[in-house]
Parts: sequence; structure tokens; C-alpha cells
Amino acid sequence: MIRQYIIKEGSSSLLLGIPTKYFCLAATAAVMHHIEETRHATFLNHSVQFKYQISNESMIIDCTTARNLELSTNLSSRNDKETLFGVLNETVTPMGARRLRCNILEPCKDEKTINTRLDCVEELSQVEETFYVLRTSLKAFNDVDHLITSFIQVPTKPSIKHSEQIINNIISLKHTLRSIAVVAEPLRTCQNKLLKTIYRILTDPRLAGFLNLIDNVIEQNVVQEKTAVGLRNQRCFAVKAGCNGLLDVARQTYKETINDIFEVVNRYVEEFNISLKVQFNTTMGYYLSTSVDQLEGGELPLIFINVVKKSKTMTFTTLELVKKNAKINDSLTEVYLMSDNIVNELSSDIRADIGAVYKASEALAMLDMLLSFAHLHMISDYVRPDFADTLVIKQGRHPVIEKLYSIPVVPNDTYAGPASTFQVITGPNMSGKSTYLRQVALLIIMAQIGSFIPAEYAAIRIIDQLFTRISNDDSIELNASTFTLEMKETAYIVQNVTERSIVIIDELGRGTSTHDGLGIAFAVCEELIHARALVFFATHFQELASSLMAYHNVVNLHLETEITRDNRDTPGIVYKYILTSGSAKEEHYGLSLAKTMNLSIDITDRAEQVSRELAELQEKACRQSESSRVIARRRTLSQIAHHIVLIQKSSKRLSRQKLTLVLQRAQQEAIAMMLAIRGRCNELDQAQIHLFFAHSLHPIQQVASASCMAYLSDFVKSTLSRVVLGKEIPSFPYTIGDRVDSFDSTIWALHKGIKREDNSQVSILCFDCVRQKDKLPLARNAFKKFRTIRHPDLIKYIDGVETESYIYIVTDAVTPLQDHLRADLDINLIRWGLYKVANVLKFLTVDASFIHGNVRTSSIFITKSGEWKVGGFELLSSLKEDQPAILTFAGLIPESNRYAPPEVRKKSWNVVKEYELWSTDTWHYACLIYEVFNGPFTSPEQLATPGKIPPDIGPFYKNLLRPDPKTRPSVGDFLDKGLQAKGFFQNDLIQVVLFLENFSVKEPLERDTFLRKLDLQVDRFPQEFCRYKVLPDLVHALEYGSGGAKVLPPIVKIGTMLDDQEYETLIGNILVKMFASTDRTIRLSLLENLGGFIERINKKVVNDKIFPSMALGFTDTAPIIREWTVKSVLLVINKLSDKVINYDLLRYLGKLQTDEEPGIRTNTVICLGKIAKHLNDATKGKILVPAFTRSLRDPFAHARVASLMALNATSESYDKNDIATRIIPCISLTLVDTEKIVRVQAMRSMDTFTKRIEKLVESMPDSAIVDTGRDSPNGPPRSTTPSTSSSSETWAGWAVSSITKKLATGDMQPQAVGSPQAGNSNAPSPTNTPAPAASSNGMSLSSSSAGLKVATESENGRRLGDGYSVNRYSSALAAVEADESASGGGWGNEDEGLFDNEGFEPMEEFEPSTSSPAPNLAPKHMTMSASRPSTSAGSSMSLGGGSTKGPSRLGFGAMDDGGTDAWDGDDDLFKSLNLSNNNNSGRPLSSSTTTAGGAIPASGFIRKEEKMAELARKREERRLRMAEAKERKKESSPLGAKKI
Repeated sequence: MIRQYIIKEGSSSLLLGIPTKYFCLAATAAVMHHIEETRHATFLNHSVQFKYQISNESMIIDCTTARNLELSTNLSSRNDKETLFGVLNETVTPMGARRLRCNILEPCKDEKTINTRLDCVEELSQVEETFYVLRTSLKAFNDVDHLITSFIQVPTKPSIKHSEQIINNIISLKHTLRSIAVVAEPLRTCQNKLLKTIYRILTDPRLAGFLNLIDNVIEQNVVQEKTAVGLRNQRCFAVKAGCNGLLDVARQTYKETINDIFEVVNRYVEEFNISLKVQFNTTMGYYLSTSVDQLEGGELPLIFINVVKKSKTMTFTTLELVKKNAKINDSLTEVYLMSDNIVNELSSDIRADIGAVYKASEALAMLDMLLSFAHLHMISDYVRPDFADTLVIKQGRHPVIEKLYSIPVVPNDTYAGPASTFQVITGPNMSGKSTYLRQVALLIIMAQIGSFIPAEYAAIRIIDQLFTRISNDDSIELNASTFTLEMKETAYIVQNVTERSIVIIDELGRGTSTHDGLGIAFAVCEELIHARALVFFATHFQELASSLMAYHNVVNLHLETEITRDNRDTPGIVYKYILTSGSAKEEHYGLSLAKTMNLSIDITDRAEQVSRELAELQEKACRQSESSRVIARRRTLSQIAHHIVLIQKSSKRLSRQKLTLVLQRAQQEAIAMMLAIRGRCNELDQAQIHLFFAHSLHPIQQVASASCMAYLSDFVKSTLSRVVLGKEIPSFPYTIGDRVDSFDSTIWALHKGIKREDNSQVSILCFDCVRQKDKLPLARNAFKKFRTIRHPDLIKYIDGVETESYIYIVTDAVTPLQDHLRADLDINLIRWGLYKVANVLKFLTVDASFIHGNVRTSSIFITKSGEWKVGGFELLSSLKEDQPAILTFAGLIPESNRYAPPEVRKKSWNVVKEYELWSTDTWHYACLIYEVFNGPFTSPEQLATPGKIPPDIGPFYKNLLRPDPKTRPSVGDFLDKGLQAKGFFQNDLIQVVLFLENFSVKEPLERDTFLRKLDLQVDRFPQEFCRYKVLPDLVHALEYGSGGAKVLPPIVKIGTMLDDQEYETLIGNILVKMFASTDRTIRLSLLENLGGFIERINKKVVNDKIFPSMALGFTDTAPIIREWTVKSVLLVINKLSDKVINYDLLRYLGKLQTDEEPGIRTNTVICLGKIAKHLNDATKGKILVPAFTRSLRDPFAHARVASLMALNATSESYDKNDIATRIIPCISLTLVDTEKIVRVQAMRSMDTFTKRIEKLVESMPDSAIVDTGRDSPNGPPRSTTPSTSSSSETWAGWAVSSITKKLATGDMQPQAVGSPQAGNSNAPSPTNTPAPAASSNGMSLSSSSAGLKVATESENGRRLGDGYSVNRYSSALAAVEADESASGGGWGNEDEGLFDNEGFEPMEEFEPSTSSPAPNLAPKHMTMSASRPSTSAGSSMSLGGGSTKGPSRLGFGAMDDGGTDAWDGDDDLFKSLNLSNNNNSGRPLSSSTTTAGGAIPASGFIRKEEKMAELARKREERRLRMAEAKERKKESSPLGAKKI
């Protein structure tokens, strides 16, 4: 169905990808069937646009969530203005509104696509003239989608209405096409790539072609009509005059008849003195009407008939008018017939390229939606969202409430990072919990559809699925209570939630008992916490809020409220709607609210009393709980351990006596801390503390100071590792490793770390809050900014925790820039690093309105890919903050005065707010450039001398150091200068990075050009850059389809730089996955590049995973895939198991020996010869001879040559019987082949096997008694259990029949030389030689460039071809037939147990050799057409040129000259061949009938044929002896013959 209706443009990729999408196809078929049944219409062929969109391209929002969030439908009314769709819908076209609704219900997940949309919105909102022109132009459009649908539909029964509709559709299309041209013009100057794409679609030449077609056929002034007469005239006169002469005549007749009607009416008026009006309807045609007041006496003259009286009018007609109407209808029939033909031809021409209109409609819809977003941005205080791994929204506002209500909305902040993924929100009823939850979800949806959002700043985490559990309604239809629905929705969430999901839950477990509900809520919360999804959970369960704090990623929040009392002491509640950290305090909000509802004082007082008593009992239980004691004890031990650390560090300055006193005092303080926790310290606690310090005091009192401190050091380290550094901090799942000693110029200590969950490496910044208490504000500011600001060029924040003693910030594994500068960093990496720093400073100062204030070498870190990341957030702040850190604490930064800009040194840091935000960071960036190239400077005066700074950067560097901050350029200006043509940032490495960052949005041609260039450049780039920066992006492009097949070569080249473990992790698994791809270009590229990576992949993986997928190529319909699959066998053969090689692989190769492509058949023979050494001995003996001798009968000359050379190369694998009885007879047939290259190789092969047989028979006795029961040179083959079944179930069941079955009998029916008809007295008797069946047609074989083929006679009786005839070889072939019939034929079935007990089944069965043999040489599929050309040019293996020379014999060739072939370099095979499927010799055999007299006379070959006949006689005698031996064996065996 889809193949029938889909438009041809771009259909191939869709049809390739959907055959297995059964549910999708079923749904599509149902929709199409529904349309045909309900609308009684069908679609024209190739006129419908189908799209297949997978769910992982967009956020999944289920229908329950869409309803709960009121995305497109309001729950309380049908007014869609009170929904998110209503708020965002500023579109002016129906297409734009539909696109907006679809995007809201399915927001995009691709960050690059979203940012492209945001760029469009930003550009459109900044260029107001373009915005207003576009918005005004779009208002002229009707529903283009509806127009296309009407245009391509065809009613099952033709009707006048449809004909009229076609003309209206063409007129509407003309109006649409002209409006498209108006819209496209303002887009010409737009810079955004998406807008350029829209412009390119709207300026498609096909659209202009449609307009020209319409203008050539349809009158210019024709407009859409709705009235009956208007539609009639439109249909009649729409086509231009001159298109059809007969049409013009018919229309003239029509017009004259209309004029006659009006003349008749005028005559009636004059004759009867009545005011008449001419009217028209489709039933009566033209008729008359008049007012009743016009008639004298109320009667009409008798000439008027069919009178219908109404209240004030009368309608009627006359016989003359009826005749005129009939004449008009006759004229119209002719007009309609000719006009409809012309219009239908025009419609067909347009429908042929209707895809252009589809694309234009989509482009207009997208443009309308983007203009709607831009309009909202221009009239509202919306900001552009960024995208990061953490959700950060500053002062976010509910978009629907803000637009619907005039009162200002209270904004709230939102932060959800790795350490705060689960947020519990408490507060009284009506405090705004539900509104806040919906606000978060709506802002995320707005961001992911490409809209700006109502907030001051936002960094959004891309979400893949949105879940809600909000409603508390029941369902009578589903017979489900509130709690039942609640549990169903919760179960759906838990089963489908992922780490990239967001979950909104408003009250869980309130529909059942308190204990059950609390238990269910707690269990669900635990499951969601472990899932690490973003969860916003509103609840009234205070116990839940406190219990969940044991998890490190749980945060408690509440919405502030205030209880007030009036003059009468009546309580009231003031809702502030401000989100604050911590859980809500239990202040009996419910009781206060109840008192305002006029409940009696007795009831409220009693309720208050019971509530307080219950709260006191709960608090008492909490104080006495074991968990509270454990938490308090851990906190105390942490503080004690920190105290020990301080003592150790100051111990060198203390005497032994003072050190003892200090430790004793610390012990007493610890006991006091225990007393403060519970009000008492029991004996067990005191004993633990005494024991704790005894281990410290005892060595000090007993041993020397050095030994004491060594013990104390070990004790402190073990205590820290157990208590402080993570193991007893449940919210810090990292192990802190060694400190990086070179990083010592900041307030932080940099440690290497390991994430315990997956043992991945991280870096940990540690701040000692006790030792550096004066710098604590700097550390806290940095910690806050790490969690809230995200940018790809900032050091990536992973996790963090703040305790009373330390602040830990976990980031990606990095090293300080200072270490790399000491090691002489690559200049290209330096330029790239400076670009990255400039890029992030531009973002901070321009986009985010921040000042970094601390840009220096100690603030820059480098990842293992060589990528520079900016850290040093101690002073990062916005001047809009209450106390910006840069104004308050800048002097606390180490060496702040050395890096301070001139204006700060003259005055103070407060001067920063007087200038542009970037002025300070510009100066610091210049300092960074100087230090990177010249090393540290000691005074600002040194900066004036560029030193080693590259000359192309020097002039711009000096501009950055301008002393006047007003003239100092921004870092963004510096960045723009560097990115200009021939700028200092225009090097290959940076260009590669920039292209990879936008790889998925590039055009296919651009991507292919880039990948070809990258393959040549990879070797020039630093290895770390290639391994950890370029490779991950390329692998991602390969895995997700944006890179295509061209991305594989650079991946393979970079893979050579990886060790085995990295290779398996980064590349190996993806390559294995790609082998299962259905994309032929990917599979072909994998096969072409197989040699570059197969050796790096585990043998088991190749055997179990890669080869099964690769084997599909043996049967692929594309010849090039089959060819490369055969070639690839040689590369994987060493990694395949014996079973796969000797069974599965040989089955595929046997199938390919009958392939329709001659080059593939030839390559199969070559491949089989090369892998012969990997076959086991049993398989060699049963497979090689039948396979190679069969190829000697191939019609392709090079296949025959390949077979001869393969026999040569494997000559050591055959015994004397095989050589004498099976190989030499078959080779002898090719000695007189019509192709010289075959004859030459046949001579060599015959010489090889003659010498081989001479050597093998040297050890044989001169004479021996023939034992018919044993093997002998003239006896039966080696098989001890010959087959007697009628059909083979072994390997021979799928191999091709022997040569004798193809030539000896059947349709060819040659007359044997030496037969009585030929007068040969020495011919063997009929009892000894199998005679061919009788036939009326005589045929002979000839050999040409196409191999053996049937010789025919031309019309004038001359013989076509001069090759050898069948008569010439009949005796030899008969002998070979007898031999192969006895041995099984084909590839042989001499050992029927070869594949026993291995689970092998033959691929297909063939008829037994006792039946009539096949009539021709070629495989079955090769006999269907005599002239079928090859379908794959050049699909054979490249074999080189030249002749083989040298004394040494190699795998597949006869000789070795020391060269290498095109596969694996192990021999010099077939260099004399030059295969090409375009060769005429690849044509299949052709056959024709000749007369009986057309056979070649045997007179010229009597001597040879006598010998052949004698040989045939001997073979027949041997066959009879074998039969007798079989009978004797059956009689002697107690079990009978073996049944196959």
C-alpha cells in the first residue's frame, strides 16, 4: 500500500527501513482504509507523503500527563486559551497551529535541533522588519495541508462536485504559490541555517514551474466561487481561450444561449409589463421570479408554468426557457468534457511533483511556529534556555498563570543536579505546590520545543520522558477508584522511568490508610531515587520528608506560609508562594484553616490538643531512635578525626608532654560532644572514646616521637578514609586518591579520585573549611556556581558535598594546564585551548552576564583529549547578586594583585561595576595568553612585550591589554577575529572540532568531504586528541546514523592508536552492532575496511556475533555485497571455529558457485582454494575435487582458469586415485578449450598432476592381484559405505551436479563418436558403454569467450562457432559420468557420515544421478536467458597482472614470485587473470536446436576417440565390479546396508 501511494521523492530510504515495523504498517493501513470507507475516496498513486518518526527523537508524553498538565486541553473548560498551547499559539496559519500542537505533545530531544530553533527565534526577534514582513505575509495563507489532501483525493464515483472542486483547488494552489514567493523574499538575507533551509524549500524551482503551468492553462482573473452559477461559469470559463479550438466553439455556443435567455426575458417584460428577475439553481437551471405586488389581481399570464408561490414572491418558468436550459446543458456537457480533460492533465502534471508542495507546507508551518515564539519573546520577559546535565531555572514563572492573570506571578528558583535529583516539596494546602510542579514541567517542555521561557536564567536538562501523577479523580467508566487509578499510574511510572526522565508526583498514597499510604509512598520514592531520574514529589507526609534524607540525592523544600491573627485573635494564613530549602514546619496549618471556616470552637480546640499530643509522641520516638544515635555518632567521629588531623600537623612544634595534654583535652571535648547529643553519655560511649584516644596516647607516652608520629599518621589516615573521606558519608560515593602536588596556587587541593559505582576516574577538588576559614566564602561561591552553570567548555561538575570540615567537588578527570605547559604543549592544542577559553568567556560575559574574574593558568584544566576546561569559579558572579563575590572577596584570591587590571590597581575591585562586564576578563585573558607562551610573569610591565606569542596573535593581544577599560575589546571580538578567513584560529584541528560539533546538521555532501579530508589528517593530529575527542564523535555518528558509511575509515585509522581494552570499549562493541545493520552502505563499508580492525576483535566475538551477521551477505540481492563478503572470508578465516569453517561457510560458498555473476563465481573458487588449508582432512577429500572440477564447466573462462589454478595450489591434498580417476580426466577436457588462457593453464595443471601421480605410483608394486573388495587404481573410490538412496541428504544435496549430467544426455543428445552410425568398428558395446537417449535434435558444443556453449546453425546453414563438439568428447564424458555416478557427483557424497551428528541440514535437495542428467552446462538460473547481462560491473576480485614465475608453490597459485596479492599477501595467485563482470564471457549459455545432420563428423578424431571409448569401457567394467562388491557386502553384513 505504501509503495502504491508514497511520493517518489525520498521514498527509497523510507521503504528500506519500514518492512519490519508491523504495528506501524498496520495502523497506517487502518487509517487509509478508514478514509476510503468514510469519505468514499481514494488517493492517487505516488501522491501521499509518508514519514516514519521513531520515538527516541522526541520526548514521550503519555495522554494522562498531557491531560494533567493541560498542554492542549483545559480540564475545567473547553477554552484552549487556558492551556500551554493557548499561551504559545501566536501562529497565523492552520499549519503553524498544528505544528505547534504536535511539538508541545512531542517535544524534541536533540540538543542541536533545539538550539538551531532558538537561534532562529533570536534572529527573528532581533530583525524586526523581517519579523513583521514575514508575519504579515503568512496571514494570506489558507490551510495548505487541506489543499494538498483535496488535490490528491479521487472519489470512487466521478461527480460534478469533484470537477468543480479540482478547479477551486488549482486556483487555491495558484494563490498559495504566489504567497510563497512573497514569504521567501525576506528570508533571502537570513543567516540562520534553518531559515536558509526554509528559504531553499520555498524557492524550489518546481513551485515556480507549477505557477507557470497554471498561468498557461487557467485564466488570470478566475477566482474561487461558491454560488451555483459562479461554480458553473468557473468550470466553463476557467481554461484559457486558445487551449482547445473546439472548447472555444462550445463556450461561444453556451454564451449565445445565455444571451438568448436574457433577450427572451426582456421580451416577456415588455409584453406583459411585469418586472421579472432571472435566477438560477442547479435543479431548474435559469428560471424567473417576481414580487406578488407586481401582479394585478395576483394572476400570472398562462404562458408561465411551474408556478411556485411563496410569501411575497413567485417563481416560474416557460416552455421556451425550458428548451433554452436544455440547449445550455447540451453545450455545457461538451464544454465540461473538454475543459475537464485539460484541467485533469494540468492536475496530473502538478501531482507528479506534489512533494515540493508538501515540503513547502512543512516549511511554512515551521516558520509560523518560530515566528510565534519570536513574538512571545518580543512582548514578554522571556530568556533563552541553555542545556546542561543539571536543571537550573532562576526566577522561573508559570507561563499560563502569568498570561491569564494581571497580578504578578511569584517567581521561584529550581535546581536539580546529580546531588539533588529527588526533591520533596512540603507545605500546607493552597500554598502552591501543584502550581510549582506544573511550572517546572511546562518550562522544560517550552525549552525543548525551541521557545524562550519565562525566567531570568535557565539551563535545562534534556528529558526523554515526562511522567505525572497529579489527579485525584476516580473513573466510573473504568470502574476504578481514586486509589486504583493512582496505583496504575504509579506502576506505569516505575516500570518506564529512566535516568533521563522527569517525574512529577503530587500526593501519593493519600487514597488509602495513613500507614499503607506512607509505606507505599516511601517504597516508590526509594525506587525513583535509585533510578536517578529528576523527581519533584509534593507530599503532606512529614515523616516521608525526614526519612528520605538518609539518601544523598534527596533535597527537602517547602513553600513558605505565615499564620497571622487579627484583632479578635482569629487565625489566618498568608501564602507567600516562595520556595525555600528545608521541610515545612508543623504549625498546624490545617487547624488554622479549619478555624477560618466557622467550625465550632470545641471541635477545633479538641483537634488542636490531639494534634499536639501526637506530635510530641512522634518527636520523642525520633529522639530515642537508633538511627538518630547512629547519625549523631558518625558526625561526632568525623569532627574528632578532623581534630586529630590538626593535632598531627602541629605536633612537630610540641613536646611529648604538651602533645599528651592536647590529646587528653581533645578526648574530654569528645565526651562533651556526646553529652550534647543526647544529654548523657552512657558507659559504652565513654569506653569507645577512651579506647579511641588510647591508641593515640599510648605510643606517645611509650615510644620515641618519630615512631609515635608515624603511628599517629597511619591512625589518622585510616580514620580519615573511614570517617571523613567518603566511606561514612553516604552522599559521597567516591574514593579520594593521591593529591596532585603541582596544583598548589589556589585555595583548592586537587586529588585523583575513583567513582565506586563503575571505577571510572574523576578529579576531586577539596577545600579545608577549618584551615582556610577566611576563604570559605570563595569556596562556597565556587561550589554554588559549579552546580548552577553549565557550558561545554567549563569544567564538568559531576557531584559535590559540603560538610562542616570540607567541601568536595567532583569533576571529570582533568590535569592542571601548568603541568602540560612545562612539557611543551603542541601549538595546535594551545590555539584550540585559547579558542575554548575565549568561547566560554564570551558565553559568561555576553550571554549569561557574569564576570569570571579569575582567568589564569591555575584556573584552566585539560582533559585526556587535550581539551581545555575553565574552572576557578571562586569569584564568578553576576553584578545583579546581592553581594557579588568579585566585589567583596576578590582580594582573598592568591596573587590577585598581580593579575588585577590597571583600573583595579588604581582604585579597588568595586570599580569593576563601572565598566563593561568583559573588561576584567579581557585583561585576564591577555595574561593567560602571555603565560601560555612565555611562562609566569612577575610584574604587569612584562605583559607589554609579546615575547614568544605568535605574530598573527600579537596585534590582537596588544588590544586586549589596553589600559583604558572603555576601549578594551571583548573576548568575543578577539574570538571573531580569530575565526575570520586566515585568522589565528583557522587551523585544521580547530576546524575539525567545529565541524564535529555540528556534524549532524551538516549536509551529506559536506560530511562526506570532511570525512575524506579527516582520513588524511588524522596522522598529523596528537594521538590523545584523536583518541578521546575525534573518535567518540565519529563513533556516535556511526552508531546513530548521521555519519553513514564514510565515517568508518577514520575510525579504523584512529583505532590503531588504542590499546586492546580501549579498542573493545570504544570501537569493538559498536562495530559488532553495525554488522547487524540493514543499511547496505554501512555493511559494505565494514567489509571494505575489515582488514583494518578484524585482528583487534576477539576470536569468539568474530565467530559468534560478526560472522552470523556477515554471512547474510552471501545471499544478499546486491552483487557487490556478495562479492565483498566472499573477499572478507580470507580475513576472518583465522578467527572462525572448525565447525563454522567446515559446515556453515562451505554451505554458503557452495551456493555462490551457482551465482549469476561470473566474477562472484570466480572469486568463490579463489576463496575456496585459499581457505583449503583450514579445512580438516575429511572435508578436503570430499569437497575440493567436486568443487573445483565443477568450476571447470563454468561458462566464464576466468572461472575455469581459477579452478585449474586452485587444483594446482591444492595438489598436495589429493591421493593417487583422485588424481587419476577424477582430476586428470576433467583437466583433459580443457586442454582444447577455445580460450587460450584456459588451455595454457590446463597444460600447466596437467603437467603438475602428471608429475604428482608419477611420484605417487613409484612405491606401487609392478603387479598385483586385483581384489574386487578393496581399493585399487581401477577399483571403486575410497568410500566404504556407498550410497544407495535415491536422494542425497549430505553435502552433495546442495552442490551442483557433475559435468556428465550437464553434457552427456538430456536436451543436448550428442551422437557418440564410434557408434555404429558413425561406422566406428572399435566402439564399445552397448553393454559396456552407457548410450545416450534418443533425440530428434542433434546438438554440439562450442567454446568462445563465454566458455562452453551450444553450437547452432545460422539461417544459411553455416555452423556458428568453431569450438569442440560434444561428439569429440562423448566417450570421455561418458567415462567421467560413470566414475562420478559411482562416487556421488557434484561436490561428492563419498562419506555420507561427513556431517552426521552435527545438526547440519542440506540447504536444498537435488535429483539422484540415476535420473536424466541436466541438459546444459550452466546453473539453473543461468539458462533462463541467453543474453542476460551482468548486473555488477567490476564485482570480481582484483587479481593483478603478469605471469607467475619462481620455483616455490603457494596456497592458491601455481608459483610464487615473491609478490603479494590484493587480499592478504600470502601468495601471488591468479596474477595473470583480469576479471570483470562486464566481460562478454560472463553471459550464460544459450541453446538452439539443429538438424540431425548438423553433428560434426568423427573422421578427424578417430584415434583419440578410440582411446576414449576404451577408457569408458574399462570404467564400465569397474562400475560393475563395484556393484558386485556392494551386493556381497549386503549379504555378509548382519545389519544390512546403511540407509542414508
